[in-house]
Amino acid sequence: MSRRRLRLLLGAAALGAAIIVVPKPRDGDIVAPTQAASPTAAERRAPPMRPVPDREGGAVGSASRDTSEPGNLFAGQAPAAVLRPAPKPAPPRMPEPPIPVPALPYRYLGLYSEAGTSSVFILVNDRGVAIKPGDIIDGTFRVAGIEPGYIAFVHLPSNQELRLATNEVAR
Repeated sequence: MSRRRLRLLLGAAALGAAIIVVPKPRDGDIVAPTQAASPTAAERRAPPMRPVPDREGGAVGSASRDTSEPGNLFAGQAPAAVLRPAPKPAPPRMPEPPIPVPALPYRYLGLYSEAGTSSVFILVNDRGVAIKPGDIIDGTFRVAGIEPGYIAFVHLPSNQELRLATNEVAR
C-alpha cells in the first residue's frame, strides 16, 4: 500500500472517530470561537493511532456504547470486517500429451565397407541413400548410431530412439 493511500485511509479513520466521539452542541451550550494556530513540524506528523475512550470509559465502537443517541446512525456498532470471497483454485494442470512417434518409414538396403569406413544404405522415399551417424533425414530423424544388427534413429520432435533391424551380424 502506498504512503499516500495509507495517509488518506488514516485521515478518513480519524475523521470518522472524531464524528463519533465529539458530542453535538445541545441547546443552551455556549460555543466559544477558537483561533487556529500554525502547526509546528512536530505537530504535523500524525501520532500513532490509539483507541479513543468514549464518555462511558470504553473504547469507541465497543458494545457497551449507548445507542440511544438520536441522529448517530453508527452509535454502538463495531466496524464491520470486510470479507472477500476466497480465490477460486486454479484448474488442475493437465500434462501435455506425448508427441506421437511414427513408425520408421525406412527400409534397410545394405552395408558397404571400404578402407575402414562403412556406409549403410537405406530406402528413403523410394530412393537409396547412404547414411552415417549424425545425419538428419527428412528433418525428422537423426541417425544416432550404426550397430551390428540395427541402426539407431532419434525422432527429433519427441527425442525418442527407434531402431531399424538389419541382417548384419558382428564381424
